[in-house]
Amino acid sequence: METVTPFASRKEMKTVTIKATYREDIIRFRVSLNCGIVELKEQVAKRLKLEIGTFDIKYLDDDHEWVLIACDADLQECIDVSRSSASNIIRVLVHEITSNLGSSRESSGE
Repeated sequence: METVTPFASRKEMKTVTIKATYREDIIRFRVSLNCGIVELKEQVAKRLKLEIGTFDIKYLDDDHEWVLIACDADLQECIDVSRSSASNIIRVLVHEITSNLGSSRESSGE
């Protein structure tokens, strides 16, 4: 009976590196493979000093197109695409949400 110990390969694949670009800034950090969109946005917001809800994140897919990460399923697809391409780095773009809904109301509501 042969015993396989996949702990070494599992250990390597428990995290993935995120390389995020926002304007002229680039940040790089690691997240776990089971990270959700909320955790990803929190990490980006903390590092770039942004407010949650004021930005979107897009990833570069295997067709070299920028795809919006809107929910946990999108993030999992992003991670799966990265793993299938044998890359441990996910490149993402962070961009501000351009919405003027309620912006003047919020500032005058003191």
